[in-house]
Amino acid sequence: MQISATQPAFTTIDGQQINIFKDSYDQTVLVYVWATWCGSCKVVSPMINWLNNQPWLNTKIVTIAMRSGDDRRLHAYLNMKDYDFPVVNDNSNVLTHQWKLSRAPTILIIKKGKIQATTAGLVTPPGLLARLAWVDMK
Repeated sequence: MQISATQPAFTTIDGQQINIFKDSYDQTVLVYVWATWCGSCKVVSPMINWLNNQPWLNTKIVTIAMRSGDDRRLHAYLNMKDYDFPVVNDNSNVLTHQWKLSRAPTILIIKKGKIQATTAGLVTPPGLLARLAWVDMK
């Protein structure tokens, strides 16, 4: 995946504008690619939601839902699970195809416009926090 200065801003299902490239110069950005139908995501998503609500964590959380239905369906899923992380809906896989991502869950950690770490599949809270700390030390 290539992040570039010309990357357009994305709009979340709540109407929030997010520019991953620009935002990564202000703070580390964790991009979580997930799906409502993904079994492993049912384990990882609660951890991402928890991280999103930690004021001590200087990391912006952005999530991308791949092939998970329309915005109404995503809102219902998020409400049912009590998740409040920001979600960009990639129901037609345009974004994930452009970034050459085909697996959920995938986590990208971006700092200063560059992908610093990636992981796909299950991840533990200590493992993810260690990756974030490693990126922040760079």
